[in-house]
Amino acid sequence: MYSRIITFGCSNTFGQGLSDCLHAKPGDKASKLAWPSVLGRLYNRPVVNCAIPGASNLEILYTIANTKITATDLVIVLWTHLERWTKINNGKCMQIGTWRIGKEKKPVSATYYKYIQSECTDKFLYPVIIREADRIIKQTNTKNYHIELYKTNLFPFTCLDIDMVKLRKIYPLAEDKNHIGLLAHDHLAKKIYEQTNLL
Repeated sequence: MYSRIITFGCSNTFGQGLSDCLHAKPGDKASKLAWPSVLGRLYNRPVVNCAIPGASNLEILYTIANTKITATDLVIVLWTHLERWTKINNGKCMQIGTWRIGKEKKPVSATYYKYIQSECTDKFLYPVIIREADRIIKQTNTKNYHIELYKTNLFPFTCLDIDMVKLRKIYPLAEDKNHIGLLAHDHLAKKIYEQTNLL
């Protein structure tokens, strides 16, 4: 059995918008109501929630590469929006996202989306990033499972069978009306538990 559960992702893993994490800022602790904590209670194991609100898939990969993972851990990664990006410089990540346009001192995100970002590039890089994450985690002989935010059919290996788009539609949103809500987090944790406890 696993000694602990380590999760990676964006705000959907962090629990942004839930009652104990409504206005999270960098450095805040993840929600105790989010699916990683619920999963930890189902497994009766401690949880290390490494999610970062606003993270791109590249930032998720960077976080995985810089996290100590052992063979007795269970790792779950909930990947995020393809169009997000991250500039990594001297160990620091600068998030580039549509929600940042107009809020930055320098128009980095606006410039990125105007001149650099393309759906074709995003789709090309997505499986490359995920394959690298899988390679890094498997070096430690750790069980790891992946969930796509949106089904793309680009995934180089099998994901858990969870439809995040459907989950968002059938359950009420979080208090911020932007992220998945409490019932969706509970449902997600139970689905992950069902699928990882059998494998």
